[in-house]
Amino acid sequence: MGYAARRFGGLTNTAWRRNGERGVTEPAQDGMPGDAVANSAAARGATTSNAVGAGVAANNAGSAAKRADAATAAAAVPAAGAARGGAATPAAGAATPEVATGAASPASRAVASGATVATPATAASGGTDSRPASDQPLIDIDHLSKRFGTFTAVDDLSFRVHRGEVLGFLGPNGAGKSTTMRMLAGFMTPTAGSARIMGHDVQQDGVAARRLLGFLPEGAPTYPEMSVAGFLRFCARVRGFSGSELADRVERALDLTTLRGVRLQPVETLSKGFKRRVGLAQALLHDPPVLVLDEPTDGLDPNQKHEVRGLIERMAPDKAIVISTHILEEVEAVCTRAIVIAGGRIVADETPRELVARHPSGRLEAVFRQLTMEAA
Repeated sequence: MGYAARRFGGLTNTAWRRNGERGVTEPAQDGMPGDAVANSAAARGATTSNAVGAGVAANNAGSAAKRADAATAAAAVPAAGAARGGAATPAAGAATPEVATGAASPASRAVASGATVATPATAASGGTDSRPASDQPLIDIDHLSKRFGTFTAVDDLSFRVHRGEVLGFLGPNGAGKSTTMRMLAGFMTPTAGSARIMGHDVQQDGVAARRLLGFLPEGAPTYPEMSVAGFLRFCARVRGFSGSELADRVERALDLTTLRGVRLQPVETLSKGFKRRVGLAQALLHDPPVLVLDEPTDGLDPNQKHEVRGLIERMAPDKAIVISTHILEEVEAVCTRAIVIAGGRIVADETPRELVARHPSGRLEAVFRQLTMEAA
């Protein structure tokens, strides 16, 4: 059994069929785990060991090599979390009701109802958190660290993000932004600490955590030979949707990201900006309460940037959104809060207005330089 098959629960019976739309091979639904909740584009920015996906598992060696870079783009699969936790993953035909219907998990239902919920920390102590569920963080990062040999990429990060917050995650190249996002999405194992999504530890309870997450990674990897619509339909099937609900999800994602005009084009023929929007569309397919977007406007023209920023603003009241960006004007335009990291450590955690007030010039760029150069 190949590595990809072992990594994603032994998907040795994955069938392949011809894509009727373009005549390209595409994983069939049988043999695909119904709980493979695709944080559809997560491999290229992840480590090599994570750059394998369920769609690659049964393909031949040549095709697998071609597709490996986009692997979790089609199946950023909670099956990986299931394999780590030893949980079995049902077949696509037996997708769980939560996945198949898009129903909320018990934790998200509790948040929606305003009930008091027990966090992992309070549950361990035998108590419950007395705060209303609406005040519980949707993202909880606790003393998270990642070391590569003697190099520390992320050094003891702790922060929380609540519903309604749009967090700008800022830092120079090599500061640890993408590494933190990969650990939050479950595609990189932390050296120490934990990351939770609505109370679900992404390492210990990865399937449940990823059902609640939409992840746009660095590079927005896809299956380039698929059409835009074909790729989104494939991602929707991996997430457990079928029939009219699958069609509705795809149509909504196309509309949200203004991709309808290119829906029949192969992804590989699109410009960088359009490819980025395809990656964003797959992250929005299942309408998750948590979005982690690594440079969502990278490569977009001014009009497209305006559209994406407007989309983020419209979604913000109902979600917790983390945006990594080098575009400082974007932080001032859409973010309610900003964290600046340098050398893997947090050097500021304030609102954009508070950050700007730190420097006499009143310019966020000057504050960014001051904070990151001091930490260097």
